[in-house]
Amino acid sequence: MKKILIPNGSFHDVPLILEAKRLGFEVICSGNNPNQIGYQYADKYVPRDFSHREEMLQIARDEKIDAICSNCHDLGYLSSCYVAEKMNLPGHESYNIAASLLQKDRFKILAKKLNLHTPPAEIFSDSKSALEFCRESKSYPLIIKPPDLGAGQGMTRLDSFDGAQEAIDFAFEKSRKKVILVEKFIEGTAHSFNVFIVNQRVVNWYSDNEYEFFTPRRISTSASPADKIELVQDILIEDSNRVAQDLNLPDGLLHSQYILDESNQPWILEITRRMSGDWYPEPESRATGIDWIKYIVRAQIGEDCSDFPEHVESQKFTGRHCLNPPKIGRVKNFEIDPELEQFIYKKFIWFEDEFEVKDPAKDYPGIIFLDFPDRKTQIDITTRIKSFIKFNY
Repeated sequence: MKKILIPNGSFHDVPLILEAKRLGFEVICSGNNPNQIGYQYADKYVPRDFSHREEMLQIARDEKIDAICSNCHDLGYLSSCYVAEKMNLPGHESYNIAASLLQKDRFKILAKKLNLHTPPAEIFSDSKSALEFCRESKSYPLIIKPPDLGAGQGMTRLDSFDGAQEAIDFAFEKSRKKVILVEKFIEGTAHSFNVFIVNQRVVNWYSDNEYEFFTPRRISTSASPADKIELVQDILIEDSNRVAQDLNLPDGLLHSQYILDESNQPWILEITRRMSGDWYPEPESRATGIDWIKYIVRAQIGEDCSDFPEHVESQKFTGRHCLNPPKIGRVKNFEIDPELEQFIYKKFIWFEDEFEVKDPAKDYPGIIFLDFPDRKTQIDITTRIKSFIKFNY
């Protein structure tokens, strides 16, 4: 039986693990948290830190793997590209190209070269220069962030110069490469644009509204299709094509997060090739009628994906919601209001009993997937979704 390595094995990665097994692979997972739920679905767990590329390479060589599939984490994506390059495995771009997408400072350089629709930003390697830039800036609000972390980690929004030093110090502290970005904060609504490319060309896409949880850019809820997508899809497709062609990317995913401002201008915040977390392909597949997870794994094992269907406008209104508790503490149980329950078509729950919440953005018991009869109902329920869920402490 052929072997595949999937770094980590969190609940985010379960769809990848299950699909790899369905395709006939023996699945090996690796991470430094032995309690991840995904390991129970894998064939083997090897305790190593998936963000350490050399450790992943050693596992890959020891296990004599035939393929590698990135998990739903930026650093796991980098490790996967590194392993694939060193072992001459198909389905992945080089480590250098992967880093040029993932690391926000390098992505800004690429975006400027390709004239992509991204917010203006400056890169700093010392605190003094960054502070002086903030002092002189006429473009508040600003976002101060490290270039090598995701999900809002190390990020601070500044509405004035007050607090600039603390935000800069915080970003430098979190940054692994000790570089930070000072970026114009774009006011608007959050969205994602997920495309599949074949021969460096977008053949299909999926969009959604995204709703933030606690910190800027930390998404907990989505609803598809995105508002006003018909006004911006051509821009986003063209930018995706430019990236795919310039970097000579192999077939597979290309995922963008963007902000839509009040003038209906899209501003791309980041582009990645890893699968988004929180079972992103589940509502995506429901909305489009295409098994996206199948093609995601097929692309990463180097199979021909030229049969990926061309885009057809979907009339379905789908979404998902992470069951984030409102505060720290020990949750005894949670309840879902029947008004919301009627729209849930699927659940993935991993904490059936009591559980401890140390970080409400990370410690949650499951995800629910939603199907709505029309757009009006979708937006009404989605924008009030937290009011339908009660956590008992």
